[in-house]
Amino acid sequence: MSAPPRAGTTTAIHLTFFGPLASLTGSRTRTIELKEDRPTVASLRSALLHECPELKDHLHHVAVAVETEIVQDSTPLEAEARVSLLPPVSGG
Repeated sequence: MSAPPRAGTTTAIHLTFFGPLASLTGSRTRTIELKEDRPTVASLRSALLHECPELKDHLHHVAVAVETEIVQDSTPLEAEARVSLLPPVSGG
């Protein structure tokens, strides 16, 4: 388990975009620096809206997984977390 970030530091989060999200962002992976001492999935979504405005119409429908577990917006994120952004799936 990593130590919590100190005040004034940033937290690196490693993102993987799936499906059309990768096309929208132009990349399948990205690292984002969150400027919070205790970032959450909600603060990650907010930061993504600034860094990837092309996700604006899609981000509220996206499921978020940290490592291998689907999580809620209130879930805290640790430094160097691996986060997957999963678009809705449809089919029949």
